Amino acid sequence: MKELTFLIKTGEVVGVVGPSGAGKSTLVQLLLGLREPTSGAIEIDGINLRDVDRASWNSRVAFVAQDATLFTGTVADNIRFFRSTVSDSDLRDAATQANLLNEIEHLPDGFDTFLGERGTRLSGGQRQRLSIARALAGRPEFLILDEPTSALDSHSEALIRDTIASLRSKVTVVIIAHRMSTIDMCDRIIVIEQGQMTAFETPEVLRSTSGFYRLALERSGMT
Repeated sequence: MKELTFLIKTGEVVGVVGPSGAGKSTLVQLLLGLREPTSGAIEIDGINLRDVDRASWNSRVAFVAQDATLFTGTVADNIRFFRSTVSDSDLRDAATQANLLNEIEHLPDGFDTFLGERGTRLSGGQRQRLSIARALAGRPEFLILDEPTSALDSHSEALIRDTIASLRSKVTVVIIAHRMSTIDMCDRIIVIEQGQMTAFETPEVLRSTSGFYRLALERSGMT
């Protein structure tokens, strides 16, 4: 990637779109601190990310992958994820934010319900929202979502969109996605093409200025 310069505001919901191979995954790795830029810098509150303590940064940022990874254990175990500092109250708060609390309370044993291997007792949408609850239980400042709705039905997607909307101004959210109904709800959107940022604007502006964005909307039937 090259010539990539942008500023994300605290509490903003930012989408990232672009064709396959454009550099979206590389951007995620840079934001997570898994890779360092060969030139320039990534700054957090004015401090170069390479100068930020790794443990400190890991406690401030959370990442939710496209495929929800759950393990054999209870609902509470999967949300807490071996963090002894996550209280029962934190579990409920995170489940509420992830639009999952009502469904958990209707399980046979609530938060103590035992999930099968890889969470097979839950639907795909529930597994994805549980992964988001796990991320939120750590009270991150930054949340990065990689294709959070790509394999979900419209109802599950709507619930996750509601979750993302509820985080606005509370958590800085970056969403990598192809599904335009998820991207179009963002405050601003980064368009990456051939390793370069070609736009960083609101959805309204992109509809009239970005050929890639307009075409993506047309292909998704949203025009």
